[in-house]
Amino acid sequence: MEEKGCYVPFDWRRDFDDHYLKDIRFICLAMSGEYVKSHFNDVTGHASEIESRKADEDCTLENMQADNQRIINGFQCAGEPVIVIEDDYEKAMHLLLVWHVEVCRTDVF
Repeated sequence: MEEKGCYVPFDWRRDFDDHYLKDIRFICLAMSGEYVKSHFNDVTGHASEIESRKADEDCTLENMQADNQRIINGFQCAGEPVIVIEDDYEKAMHLLLVWHVEVCRTDVF
């Protein structure tokens, strides 16, 4: 199952018991304010690649920056790992892969 954006509450773990939590790997990707500023048109240009979206007048640079910062703060405060895309999307994806491999190595099946 894949959830995007603010559909996942910061305290999502409370809705699952340990039986399920042991099989869930949560990954939060978010963009820094500077990344959003530098790549706003690129990001909005890909808005409908995963799901069909209508034009969104509320999708402004300032709103996107605020939303990403809220997500970063909320998940970090909840103790969740957050990978922040700072300046290089590919570098962030590499960090995600390395993190995932490390998590899988420490799991006991």
